[in-house]
Order: sequence, then C-alpha cells, then structure tokens
Amino acid sequence: VATTLTTCAADFTTWLPSAQFLLIGFMFVGGMTGSTSGGIKQLRFRVVLGHLWRDLRQARQPRGVFLVRLGKTAVAESTVARIGAFVTLYIVIVLAGTLVLTLLGTDVLTAFSGVVSDIGLVGPALGEAGPASNFLVYDTPSRLVLIVMMFLGRMEIYVALLMFVTPVNALRARRPRRHRTPWQPPRPVPDRGSDRTSGNEATGEM
Repeated sequence: VATTLTTCAADFTTWLPSAQFLLIGFMFVGGMTGSTSGGIKQLRFRVVLGHLWRDLRQARQPRGVFLVRLGKTAVAESTVARIGAFVTLYIVIVLAGTLVLTLLGTDVLTAFSGVVSDIGLVGPALGEAGPASNFLVYDTPSRLVLIVMMFLGRMEIYVALLMFVTPVNALRARRPRRHRTPWQPPRPVPDRGSDRTSGNEATGEM
C-alpha cells in the first residue's frame, strides 16, 4: 500500500481500525521522491514535519533563527513554501472529492478511502471497496470523480492544473483589447451669474 504497487496479500478491511488508520496514512505519504509512485511523497512529508518542528521551536524562542533541514542541508524558504502549498492543495482536493462522493450516496469510509487511494495511485480502498471487492461498488458519477482523482495523482497536481490554465491564458491573450481613453478631470463650468453681473456693471459705466 505504501509503495502504491496496487497489490495486496491480505484483506485489510478485517484488520483493527487502528491498523486501517495507519494504512490511510501510508496512502497519503506514498513512495519515494522521483519514483512513479503516488501520494505526497516522502521528501515533501519530511519537509512538512521539519517546518512544523521549526515553528514549535520558533514559538519557544522567538528571537532564534531556525532552518528546515534535510540531513545537513538547509531547505530554502521558497521550497518550503511551495511544498506547504502543494500539501495544502492535496488535502483540499481529497476533502472535496470525498464531499462529492458522499453527496452521491457513498458512505464516508468508502468515499474517503477511495479518493485517497485513487489520487495516491494505491488501488484498493477501505470499506466496501476493499481488496476483496472492486470499484464497481461506486455508481457511474462517483467513478467519474475517481477518474479525475486518479488523473490528478498520475500527472501530479500542478502539472494537471497547468494543462488547463495554459489554454485559458492563451484564449485570454487572443481577445481584442479595448482601448480605454485616459481619464480626464471635468472642465469647470463658468458661472453665468457672474458674467451677467460684470455685463451690467460695464453697461452702467458706459
């Protein structure tokens, strides 16, 4: 399960709930960085844990300077920020997919484990979609949602999103731009009463 090889040697739906909870955690973490496995990847998970540990130390010693390290190598803050954004987006997509499946009538355990399994490229899930069953327990709309989850997991989230963002930006660039005239302040309106007064004064003098 942790290596996302989609093979099972036992029906883990009969295991204790604590063991199934650990399996869900392994599905989230996934395999090694650079491999074709799914999940968040172990390197990103280590950076996230290092970031949390750094924040705890920073809260205890506000004037201290602490770095996120992988071994003896310090991780750049920009890299830490990108990994944090990726993990946040990953969790949001999992929760959104779970919400859609539950709205379509799937129970929470089967929906959540199915989304985590598909976006992590694991294969079997928990609940009704365990290793002794298959994904035909989901109805057709739910399977379409799971197809999208598997596509995001296989292509990587950022790459899959860029496939849609780039054509949209290209279409926006082809639209003719409207030329807007620069804003000009309004011209002052002459006071006609003062003109009449000045005219009467001139007539009286003559």
